[in-house]
This record gives sequence, C-alpha cells and structure tokens, in this order.
Amino acid sequence: MAFIAGGIALNAFTVDMAGDTRKTISIIALGIGSIISLWAWISWARVERSMRERQPLKHSPALVLLSGTVFAIAIIAAIAFL
Repeated sequence: MAFIAGGIALNAFTVDMAGDTRKTISIIALGIGSIISLWAWISWARVERSMRERQPLKHSPALVLLSGTVFAIAIIAAIAFL
C-alpha cells in the first residue's frame, strides 16, 4: 500500500521535479504496488495450500522485486531532484 500511496501523493503534490519525471515515477510506484498486492494474494494462497498439505513453504522472490524497485525509484528521484 505504501507504493500506491506514494504514487498518488507524488502525483498530487507539487515537487521540484519535471512533470514527466514525476508522472513516470508515480506510474512506476502505482504499477509496482498493484503487482505486489496481487503477488501477496497469490503467495498467501500458495502458503495456505502448503500448510494444509503439510508441505515445506516455498521461497518467494518478492523481496528482491521490492528491494530493487525501491532502489530504482530512489535513484530516479535523486537524479530528478538534482
């Protein structure tokens, strides 16, 4: 939800950044927030199934996606503020 809220807030408030850059970062944040929300639901269903069947829980690469996205958005925003 933080990505979605951040994307909305970035687009809603005036910041010292080019309009296209602000809109691009906002769209990326909204898109990643949506993907992570869907991914969480799918992961929850997978964990529920594994627990019901007494199977080991599978590792999710969602943390790598989340960390990479936060890093990319931070770099783009830092460059845009210069």
